[in-house]
Amino acid sequence: MSSPQKVLNCRYRYDPLDRLTSHNLSDTPERHRFYCKSRLATEVQGAIGHSIVQQGGWLLAQQQRQDGGLDTTLLATDLQRSVLNTLKSGQQRQPIAYSPCGHRPAESGLSSLLGFNGERPDPVTGHYLLGNGYRAFNPVLMRFNSPDSFSPFGKGGLNAYTYCLGDPVNQGDPDGQSPSVFFKALFTRKIKIGGYTEKIRPEISIWQAMRAKREMKSITKKLDANKKLLNKTFKTDMDNAYAPPPEPRQRSLQSIAADAINSYDKIDSNEIPSSIKKIIESEAKFQKSKTDTIQQFYEEVSDFHGHLDLRTLDWAASNGSYVNIGRDHNQLIKLAKNYQQRISAIRLEQTTLDNRKGSIRAQNFR
Repeated sequence: MSSPQKVLNCRYRYDPLDRLTSHNLSDTPERHRFYCKSRLATEVQGAIGHSIVQQGGWLLAQQQRQDGGLDTTLLATDLQRSVLNTLKSGQQRQPIAYSPCGHRPAESGLSSLLGFNGERPDPVTGHYLLGNGYRAFNPVLMRFNSPDSFSPFGKGGLNAYTYCLGDPVNQGDPDGQSPSVFFKALFTRKIKIGGYTEKIRPEISIWQAMRAKREMKSITKKLDANKKLLNKTFKTDMDNAYAPPPEPRQRSLQSIAADAINSYDKIDSNEIPSSIKKIIESEAKFQKSKTDTIQQFYEEVSDFHGHLDLRTLDWAASNGSYVNIGRDHNQLIKLAKNYQQRISAIRLEQTTLDNRKGSIRAQNFR
């Protein structure tokens, strides 16, 4: 008995970012996908093009271009972006109903371009390729076809195939990896970011707030990396300050003579000529004072964990020291200003990121 012949129904192609860029059915022109900020914006198949009009996360309309003509369909959606009605000029509105997991009867035409939660169903299987093609969700079986990379120990949960943790009405999973709580945010107009609860501004949609949350989390990661770089730089500099000084390549005859005398334990210091003795004492005193001042500076501007305290550094650059006893204030001010210049690039990036994060918070939350 011969084995059944395999039939290729559709071929899928992805870009280097793992986004679905095209799929080709047998004997039909290839469909190409184009995205705008991780959302499907345009789909082209041969001479026919479909574009999606959206603003602030809201789906407004779909437009078909063919042979120089335009055919526009208005979309009515719910708060989770599921398309519930379509309306074209000169035609009756077409209502669309879904099961809790997004299953609906197969439809033809433009009205089937987007569906449950504003996602594009696959034209072959009817499954939703969430995360721009990352994982296929089967609305009939109410589960994903492939496991979640975040499972079982990450945000994906113990069940690697479950959709929205079994609660598709109150949650959504637009990227196919970790379910997001939409329903609670829709009613409370609040969203949790980094341990703090932010109130969403009235003019900001839930999708805009979630996008702002993702961007703020990304900035926070960059700020953490920036802080680690700053602390690493400071620790290296402080270790170098306490390390023994390197042997200079070129030395004066006076310093060579001083070292030779100091290393020869049979010579009584009283027998050393006073002129040379003064040179030795002056050199030793200068080096000790210089080393002590540098070490005092690092002690002054470091916190209990040995990390750089930027507020103390800025204070030292203006005032020298918090403590008046045994401190060369002018030298500390000079060292602090020089160190401000050394880390200026790191601090500039940190300030830019902080300002960007604050701007996003002010625009979207209150």
